[in-house]
Amino acid sequence: MRRTCIAACCLFFLWFGSACFGQAFTVRVLNWNNAHPVPKLRVSVMLDYGNPPSRSTTLDSETDTNGEAHFALSDPVPSSFRCTVYYDWRRWKGSGMYGANGTIDDLIQKGILAHYSEKSPRMVKPKPGEIVFMIRPWSFCGRILARLMSP
Repeated sequence: MRRTCIAACCLFFLWFGSACFGQAFTVRVLNWNNAHPVPKLRVSVMLDYGNPPSRSTTLDSETDTNGEAHFALSDPVPSSFRCTVYYDWRRWKGSGMYGANGTIDDLIQKGILAHYSEKSPRMVKPKPGEIVFMIRPWSFCGRILARLMSP
């Protein structure tokens, strides 16, 4: 009976404990207007360990032609994350960076949509293990004004 209980506990921890171990996640950056991928943007992910966070690890990457940056979770599994996408404010609306944060469990199990609005032309649903950023380009007039205002 004792061996069966130990075996059941080991299987339980191997099954559910490995849900985040060795997992990879993806950050996708899409154009708000047409949901096309946005390449060559810098992405930074800070992984926090413990609750409250006792240490952090920062991972940096750049989006590829599919608008994706791929990251791998380390061992031990972090408890939460902070993700930031850096972009040229003269081309895209905003302050030049856009962030999202949450727990690793939500990221792996549900996925994270970093921007949502009823006015969005397309509903983009993130897959499990994916953070999706929707950034909005300036209009033609907005781009001209942004260029005139830039130093």
